[in-house]
Amino acid sequence: MSEEKSDTHIPSGGRGVSKKTRVTSAVRAKLILSPARIEKRLRVRRTSARLSASAPVFLAGAIENVVRDIVQGAIDNVKKRKRARIVPKDLARSIDGDKELSAIFPDTTVAGGGIRDGAIVHALKPRSKVPKSDKAVRKGSSKAKKAQALSAAPEGPGKK
Repeated sequence: MSEEKSDTHIPSGGRGVSKKTRVTSAVRAKLILSPARIEKRLRVRRTSARLSASAPVFLAGAIENVVRDIVQGAIDNVKKRKRARIVPKDLARSIDGDKELSAIFPDTTVAGGGIRDGAIVHALKPRSKVPKSDKAVRKGSSKAKKAQALSAAPEGPGKK
Protein backbone atom coordinates (compact mmCIF):
# COMPACT_ATOMS: atom_id res chain seq x y z
CA MET A 1 0.00 0.00 0.00
CA SER A 2 1.62 3.07 -1.22
CA GLU A 3 0.70 6.40 0.20
CA GLU A 4 -0.51 8.91 -2.34
CA LYS A 5 0.64 12.52 -2.10
CA SER A 6 -2.14 15.05 -2.07
CA ASP A 7 -2.17 18.02 -4.40
CA THR A 8 -3.01 20.47 -1.62
CA HIS A 9 -0.17 22.68 -0.47
CA ILE A 10 0.11 23.68 3.16
CA PRO A 11 1.94 27.01 3.63
CA SER A 12 5.03 27.04 5.80
CA GLY A 13 3.38 29.30 8.39
CA GLY A 14 1.79 26.28 10.03
CA ARG A 15 -1.84 25.38 10.45
CA GLY A 16 -2.65 26.67 6.99
CA VAL A 17 -2.50 30.35 7.99
CA SER A 18 -0.55 32.60 5.67
CA LYS A 19 1.85 35.15 7.15
CA LYS A 20 0.57 38.70 7.47
CA THR A 21 2.64 41.56 6.18
CA ARG A 22 3.79 43.94 8.86
CA VAL A 23 2.22 47.37 8.95
CA THR A 24 4.45 50.10 10.37
CA SER A 25 3.22 52.89 12.59
CA ALA A 26 4.05 55.38 9.82
CA VAL A 27 1.79 53.55 7.38
CA ARG A 28 -1.00 53.28 9.95
CA ALA A 29 -0.81 56.99 10.71
CA LYS A 30 -0.34 57.86 7.00
CA LEU A 31 2.93 59.69 7.72
CA ILE A 32 6.17 60.03 5.81
CA LEU A 33 8.38 60.55 8.87
CA SER A 34 8.93 57.41 10.91
CA PRO A 35 7.42 57.49 14.41
CA ALA A 36 9.72 54.57 15.33
CA ARG A 37 12.80 56.69 14.69
CA ILE A 38 11.36 59.57 16.67
CA GLU A 39 10.52 57.20 19.53
CA LYS A 40 14.09 55.90 19.47
CA ARG A 41 15.46 59.47 19.70
CA LEU A 42 13.07 60.32 22.55
CA ARG A 43 14.13 57.24 24.51
CA VAL A 44 17.84 57.92 23.95
CA ARG A 45 17.46 61.54 25.08
CA ARG A 46 15.54 60.44 28.19
CA THR A 47 13.05 63.29 27.91
CA SER A 48 10.91 61.53 30.51
CA ALA A 49 10.85 58.28 32.42
CA ARG A 50 7.71 57.10 30.62
CA LEU A 51 6.68 57.46 27.01
CA SER A 52 3.23 56.68 25.62
CA ALA A 53 2.76 54.81 22.37
CA SER A 54 0.97 57.74 20.74
CA ALA A 55 3.55 60.43 21.61
CA PRO A 56 6.03 59.64 18.81
CA VAL A 57 3.18 59.37 16.28
CA PHE A 58 1.81 62.77 17.31
CA LEU A 59 5.29 64.36 17.26
CA ALA A 60 6.05 62.87 13.83
CA GLY A 61 2.80 64.32 12.52
CA ALA A 62 3.57 67.75 13.96
CA ILE A 63 7.11 67.80 12.55
CA GLU A 64 5.86 66.60 9.18
CA ASN A 65 3.28 69.37 9.10
CA VAL A 66 5.88 72.08 9.81
CA VAL A 67 8.27 70.66 7.20
CA ARG A 68 5.41 70.47 4.68
CA ASP A 69 4.66 74.18 5.24
CA ILE A 70 8.30 75.18 4.80
CA VAL A 71 8.74 73.14 1.62
CA GLN A 72 5.43 74.33 0.18
CA GLY A 73 6.52 77.95 0.70
CA ALA A 74 9.86 77.19 -0.93
CA ILE A 75 8.08 75.63 -3.92
CA ASP A 76 5.95 78.76 -4.27
CA ASN A 77 9.12 80.92 -4.20
CA VAL A 78 10.71 78.76 -6.90
CA LYS A 79 7.62 78.98 -9.11
CA LYS A 80 7.49 82.79 -8.74
CA ARG A 81 11.07 83.07 -9.94
CA LYS A 82 10.51 80.50 -12.71
CA ARG A 83 13.22 78.13 -11.58
CA ALA A 84 13.26 74.36 -11.20
CA ARG A 85 15.47 73.83 -8.14
CA ILE A 86 14.92 74.65 -4.46
CA VAL A 87 17.97 76.27 -2.89
CA PRO A 88 18.54 77.15 0.80
CA LYS A 89 17.64 80.79 0.10
CA ASP A 90 14.14 79.63 -0.89
CA LEU A 91 13.76 77.80 2.43
CA ALA A 92 14.87 80.90 4.34
CA ARG A 93 12.42 83.07 2.38
CA SER A 94 9.68 80.55 3.07
CA ILE A 95 10.26 80.81 6.82
CA ASP A 96 10.45 84.62 6.69
CA GLY A 97 7.39 84.95 4.47
CA ASP A 98 5.04 82.93 6.68
CA LYS A 99 3.81 84.70 9.81
CA GLU A 100 3.44 81.51 11.86
CA LEU A 101 6.75 79.99 10.78
CA SER A 102 8.65 83.19 11.51
CA ALA A 103 7.09 83.15 15.00
CA ILE A 104 8.21 79.54 15.53
CA PHE A 105 11.71 80.14 14.11
CA PRO A 106 12.56 83.78 14.96
CA ASP A 107 16.36 83.48 15.10
CA THR A 108 16.94 80.51 12.81
CA THR A 109 19.89 80.55 10.44
CA VAL A 110 19.61 78.46 7.27
CA ALA A 111 23.02 77.37 6.02
CA GLY A 112 23.50 78.98 2.62
CA GLY A 113 20.28 80.96 3.04
CA GLY A 114 21.89 84.39 2.82
CA ILE A 115 21.08 87.39 4.98
CA ARG A 116 17.59 87.49 6.40
CA ASP A 117 15.59 90.69 6.19
CA GLY A 118 16.36 92.93 9.15
CA ALA A 119 18.99 90.58 10.53
CA ILE A 120 21.84 93.09 10.53
CA VAL A 121 20.03 96.40 10.88
CA HIS A 122 22.27 97.38 13.77
CA ALA A 123 25.32 96.97 11.51
CA LEU A 124 23.87 99.30 8.90
CA LYS A 125 23.13 102.23 11.24
CA PRO A 126 25.32 105.27 10.64
CA ARG A 127 27.98 105.90 13.26
CA SER A 128 27.81 108.95 15.49
CA LYS A 129 29.71 112.04 14.39
CA VAL A 130 33.17 112.38 15.94
CA PRO A 131 34.98 115.76 16.02
CA LYS A 132 38.01 115.98 13.74
CA SER A 133 40.42 116.57 16.62
CA ASP A 134 39.32 113.28 18.23
CA LYS A 135 39.53 111.45 14.89
CA ALA A 136 43.22 112.30 14.52
CA VAL A 137 43.96 110.97 18.00
CA ARG A 138 41.95 107.78 17.38
CA LYS A 139 43.55 107.04 14.05
CA GLY A 140 47.01 107.36 15.54
CA SER A 141 48.37 109.83 12.99
CA SER A 142 51.95 110.95 13.39
CA LYS A 143 50.97 114.61 13.98
CA ALA A 144 48.67 113.64 16.85
CA LYS A 145 51.38 111.46 18.40
CA LYS A 146 53.91 114.32 18.24
CA ALA A 147 51.40 116.73 19.82
CA GLN A 148 50.74 114.27 22.63
CA ALA A 149 54.45 113.69 23.16
CA LEU A 150 55.18 117.44 23.47
CA SER A 151 52.29 118.09 25.85
CA ALA A 152 53.19 115.12 28.04
CA ALA A 153 56.98 115.76 28.04
CA PRO A 154 58.29 116.13 31.57
CA GLU A 155 59.96 119.38 32.39
CA GLY A 156 63.68 119.08 32.76
CA PRO A 157 65.87 120.73 35.47
CA GLY A 158 66.72 123.73 33.27
CA LYS A 159 63.19 124.39 31.96
CA LYS A 160 60.59 126.41 33.84
